Amino acid sequence: MAVIRAVKVRAMADHKFKIGQMVFFRPKLRQANTRANSHPHQITRRLPMLNGEPCYRIKSSEREFAARESELRPMKPFAARY
Repeated sequence: MAVIRAVKVRAMADHKFKIGQMVFFRPKLRQANTRANSHPHQITRRLPMLNGEPCYRIKSSEREFAARESELRPMKPFAARY
């Protein structure tokens, strides 16, 4: 049991994004919904790797779905204007 747990922890440590982080979804497929691209999404869960690539559960105000790490771009924090 300890070996399985150690492998799972190491696999989850390879994820680039944190739960709660805001990202933009950029699907690789051309026919993908372009509306989804313009809205920020929030990471709600880290999923296991799929073919060596980390996956996430993400949500926007409209929907929730799974996405690969290569399809996500971090939102840059806005600079405070004073």
